[in-house]
Amino acid sequence: MREMAKAKSKVSKTAETEPKVHDEWQVGEDDDLSIGDTNLTPEQRRLLGSVSRFLLNISERKLLPRALRAGYSEEEHGALWELHDVAAGRQKPLAKTLGADLDPVRKELLVEIDQFENLWFRRIPPIIERYVPEEHVEAFLSEFFKDLVQQPLGPGVLDSVSKLLDRVDGLANSSWPGAAQVLKILRKRNFTEENAASMRAKIKTLREKGGITAPVDDAKVQANALAQQLAAATELRKVWNDWSTMLRPIYNGNELLQLGLATRTGGGAGGSDEEEPIDEGSGNPSAN
Repeated sequence: MREMAKAKSKVSKTAETEPKVHDEWQVGEDDDLSIGDTNLTPEQRRLLGSVSRFLLNISERKLLPRALRAGYSEEEHGALWELHDVAAGRQKPLAKTLGADLDPVRKELLVEIDQFENLWFRRIPPIIERYVPEEHVEAFLSEFFKDLVQQPLGPGVLDSVSKLLDRVDGLANSSWPGAAQVLKILRKRNFTEENAASMRAKIKTLREKGGITAPVDDAKVQANALAQQLAAATELRKVWNDWSTMLRPIYNGNELLQLGLATRTGGGAGGSDEEEPIDEGSGNPSAN
């Protein structure tokens, strides 16, 4: 027992002292990504974490000279900062679309509908890509999401979720290749008829008694800000892929971790740490 206690103590101390890399950016599939209404995919969030780490550390005297010799410049540094800030949502106004006239219960309903939208706009495309015959996937996605765009938190989500519910129901009678299988999988994964009916009831409640209103100008500002954010996230990935590929060979393992150019794999008590380059993926802003 005494040996077990010592071993447990050793493991605990190792866990406490073992450095963590990007923990705050490692978003799991089941994590609630709707908080804050960021409209970013998990890959885009991890990308922001990596770029942020790089920007905060690259100016160190031991790191910067090698980057400069590789062609990194003040101009490139400024462009990376600008893309990072816009992709992080700097230009997005604080949400005014909840409406001061909404009581707490109606506000809660609006948030629930928005979370439903965030969840299923993210989940449905991979299901389509998996269960629809490959040669029909692109056309299927195009038709399914035609005139169906995710909306910022506010009145627009009532229309987008209503349309999403109709589009899923329509799969039952659709002639699209794979439509029946997609619907079957959605029902198995909790996009059930009961949950759809519950969501429709919540939408109906919010549309009664005057519904939810937001100034047209404010809605336009938010829509434009969202478009800028998603465009910046796409461009940021391209720039980051360019510079991370250029800079990785000139830094050692610990420096790569410090700069967000790699993540730690393995490690722990009795093991060794290895670094692997970060592959942020392409993201899918249209499916956010």
